Amino acid sequence: MAKHFEAVHEVDRAIKHYIESGTHQKEVPRMLTKLNMIDRLQSFIQGLKDPALYKWWAQYLEAQEMIQDALNFYREA
Repeated sequence: MAKHFEAVHEVDRAIKHYIESGTHQKEVPRMLTKLNMIDRLQSFIQGLKDPALYKWWAQYLEAQEMIQDALNFYREA
């Protein structure tokens, strides 16, 4: 279902189903970066407070050369 909602650009419903399927740690960041919805991704990650997602976000920020922000998320992870 999540893939279907992603394909028809119903992002919120796709996210809901990725969470229900337990694949949200990889699939939601993949989908939202693909759609260039970085602000939405940041909100999603901060809302869940999931250490694995914090680590992913820290790595993303580090790649964007936002080192201080990355360090903060590494600490949270």
